Amino acid sequence: KTPYNLKTKLRIKKYKENNIKKLKAQKLAETKIKIIFPFCLYCGSNKKLHRHHEDYDYPLNVLILCNDCHKKIHRKYPSKEFL
Repeated sequence: KTPYNLKTKLRIKKYKENNIKKLKAQKLAETKIKIIFPFCLYCGSNKKLHRHHEDYDYPLNVLILCNDCHKKIHRKYPSKEFL
């Protein structure tokens, strides 16, 4: 059996290899985009805000969403672009 920590490390490594563009876009948005309007675009909440990418080819084009609305979008559009 593979130890749990090794399985986790391998899963993370595979995820990173398969999501290079996504991870680069997230890092760039996190470092370059300050949230100056600290409210969710949809519900107005100011708790646990996320930067949501519609398209990773445009890493600085993000929607500011709360955790709940961000989850709803990913459940409704799991593999499609949003909007």
